[in-house]
Amino acid sequence: MTVRRLADGSWESIATREATEDMNLPKMLHQRVASHPGQVAIERRSNVGAWRRVTMETFLSEADSIARGLIGMGLEAGEHLAILAPTSYEWALIDVAALSCGAITVPIYETDSASQIAHILQDADVRIVITATTQQAELVESVRTEGVRHILSLDRGAERVLTGAAQGVTVEQVRERTDAVKLSDEATIIYTSGTTGMPKGVVLTHGNFISPMLQAYDFLPVLINDPKSRSLLFLPVAHVLARFVMYCLLAGQGVTAFSPDTRNLVNDIATFKPTMLLVVPRVMEKVYNAASAKAGGGAKGRIFAWAVKQARACLRPPPTWTLPCPSPPSRVPDPTPRPSPMLPRRPPPVRRHRSSCVAASPTRSS
Repeated sequence: MTVRRLADGSWESIATREATEDMNLPKMLHQRVASHPGQVAIERRSNVGAWRRVTMETFLSEADSIARGLIGMGLEAGEHLAILAPTSYEWALIDVAALSCGAITVPIYETDSASQIAHILQDADVRIVITATTQQAELVESVRTEGVRHILSLDRGAERVLTGAAQGVTVEQVRERTDAVKLSDEATIIYTSGTTGMPKGVVLTHGNFISPMLQAYDFLPVLINDPKSRSLLFLPVAHVLARFVMYCLLAGQGVTAFSPDTRNLVNDIATFKPTMLLVVPRVMEKVYNAASAKAGGGAKGRIFAWAVKQARACLRPPPTWTLPCPSPPSRVPDPTPRPSPMLPRRPPPVRRHRSSCVAASPTRSS
C-alpha cells in the first residue's frame, strides 16, 4: 500500500479499495464463506473447557436461526435491539443476527447503573433487550420503558425462546432483510460512558466500519487477514475499538476467540496461544505481575528476567517499519553580498602587565 507523510509529521495511507453502497457487515462475513469455504473462523470454550473449532458457515447458520427468531418476535428493520453481556461468542452471534435482519444494535455496558440503562432504553427506543444473566435481566426489568417488548436472558433460555419464535420464518426472509441494508444505513448506536453526565449516543453506519476495515486488511495483513493468525478478544465489544477489531477478524482469514472473564485471561492465553492481543496497559500490567509472582526467585526468576529483557529488546521496530523522512532541499548560495546581521565585534580589552624588572636609574655625569 502507499503511505505518505503529511505536513504535521503524521502518516496517511492511500485507499486501495473502496466500499460500495451495496455492502454491509453481514455480507462481509458471507463473502468470507464464498472465498474460503470450510475455514475455521472461531474457537469457543466447550463445557469441559476445551477449545472447539467453529467454521464461519456454522457461525452464520446459528446467526440466521437467531435472526429468524427476532423476526418472529416482531423486530422490524430499523428497530433497536440492546445487548447487555460480556465479550463472548454469544455477543457476536446476537449482534450479527440483529444486523442480518436489518435491526440496529445498542450495546449496554455491564457497569452501567439503573438510571443510565433507563436513559439508553428511552433515548434509543429499544424494542428487545438480551442479557447474559438473570440478574442483569432483572435490572433491566426494574427500569423497563414502554417501548421494550421483550427482555431475554441467555442463562434463562433465550436461545430456546428465539428458536421457538423462528417457526414459520424462513432463511430467505432473513436474506431479503440483509440484502436491503445499504452501506449508509445505521448499524449501531454506541453510548458514551456517562462519566460527565448522561450517556450520549453515537450513531455509526455499516460504512463507518467497512471502509476502515478494507484499509486495515492492507495495513495489517499479517495480524488480521492471515490464516495463521490467532486473536483473543477480551476487551468489551460494547466499546467501538473492540467492536471494530471483532468485525475485522471475523471477516478476515484468521481464528478468533473470546475471553468473557478476565480472571481466566492468563489461562486462556496459555491454552489458546494467540498471535495477537488487543490490550490496554492495565491488563498487561496484571499479566506481568501474575507471571512474575509465579516465576518467583532462583533459576525460574532469572529465566523470567532474561525473557523480559529479550521482550523489551524486541519492542524496537525492525528496519522495515521505518518509513523514510523526506530530506530538506539543499540551499543554493546567493551570489549577492548582503550585510552581515551580526553586530561589529568590540576590540579586546588591553591588558597591562606589571613588569618584574626595575629600570636602572641614569648615571650622573661627574
